[in-house]
Amino acid sequence: MQSDQAPTDPVRVLLQRLVAERGIGLGPLSRAIGKNHAYLQQFMAGRTPRVLPAAVRTALGRYFAIDPEQLRPPDDRVLSPLAQRSIDPDLIARANQVARSIIGERTEDEWIRNIILAAAYTLLEIGSMTDDEATLRVLEQAGRRLLAGPPMPPLKQPAPPE
Repeated sequence: MQSDQAPTDPVRVLLQRLVAERGIGLGPLSRAIGKNHAYLQQFMAGRTPRVLPAAVRTALGRYFAIDPEQLRPPDDRVLSPLAQRSIDPDLIARANQVARSIIGERTEDEWIRNIILAAAYTLLEIGSMTDDEATLRVLEQAGRRLLAGPPMPPLKQPAPPE
């Protein structure tokens, strides 16, 4: 990448945007994170380093108040164990059936249906739900409470006259 070209990879684009938003130069920013004044200029020009080391990502994350993982190249990002799990299509179908039977089909209730679906899926996945009546009643009760909305605050009693 030539220094007069706009960056094209997501990390450099993000860094360029953050620098522009803060109105700071790459030299002062490099020094602020403990590097020589040309460090980030060389990075932005596509020279060295090719990928920001973890310590630099952490320092920039602190400086810009962002998650340092955003400064990791997309093909180098580490997925959390939760993101690495595969979804069992049979379990999701059963959980979806449970959620739809409890909440119904109304579009405006989709967010509640998704909560119940996630709870049912988790219970099915860990083997704690075998479509038994007790578990279905608990999920149904949770759904009813979510549909009802937040509880009303208690009425304030008038102060006794003095």
